[in-house]
Amino acid sequence: MIGILGGGNVGTTVIMTLLANGYRAERMALSTRQPDRIPRCEALKAPSALPMFQLVPRYYDNARLARESDILIFCMPPSQLKSVTIQIRHSLAANARAPPLVISALCGVTDHTLSKACGSQAVVRVQPEVTKIASLWHEQHEEHADEEQPVDTRLASLSMNLPDYQKGMAGRDQQLLPLRLAAEAIGKHTSIISIV
Repeated sequence: MIGILGGGNVGTTVIMTLLANGYRAERMALSTRQPDRIPRCEALKAPSALPMFQLVPRYYDNARLARESDILIFCMPPSQLKSVTIQIRHSLAANARAPPLVISALCGVTDHTLSKACGSQAVVRVQPEVTKIASLWHEQHEEHADEEQPVDTRLASLSMNLPDYQKGMAGRDQQLLPLRLAAEAIGKHTSIISIV
C-alpha cells in the first residue's frame, strides 16, 4: 500500500495522479490532521475527481499508516517532519525485514535531516513544483478523460535511476509498480534531488 502523509495540495495531487494512472483507491491511504476535510486544490476541480478522491481511506493516525504501507510519501509541511517522524519511528523500525520506502516531497529538508528523522530507511527526496503538477494533471486528465490506456503504456516513459542497492532493498515485486506510480506522481514534473 502507498501511504501519503499530508492531505494538502501535494498529497491530494499525488493521490489523484495515482488514481488517474489506474492505481486502485483501496491500495493507498491518506493520513491527515483533518480526515473529514476535502482540500481545495486544482487536482480536484474535474467533475469526476472528488468521487474518486473520496474512495481513498483517510486516517488520523500516522503510526497506523506507516505500519500498513510499503511506500510512504511525505507531503506534509516541512515544519511537521519532527513530530510526524516521532509518531511513525517505531512503526518504521518494527518491520526491519521489509521497511517501507520513504519518498519525501518536503522543501528545504536536507538529506541528513531526512535520514536521521527516518532512521536507516531508504529515502528518496524530490523537489515538487506543486502548481505545475496540479495544472498539468488537470490538463492531462481533461484531455484524456475518454481514453483507456493500460497502466504500462502510461508508465513506459518513466525512468527512475535508483542505485542497485536501493533496487534490491525496494525490489519486492509487489512494490515495483507502486514505486513507479508514486515516483511519477511526485517526480514527473520535479527533479529527483537525491537518494539517501
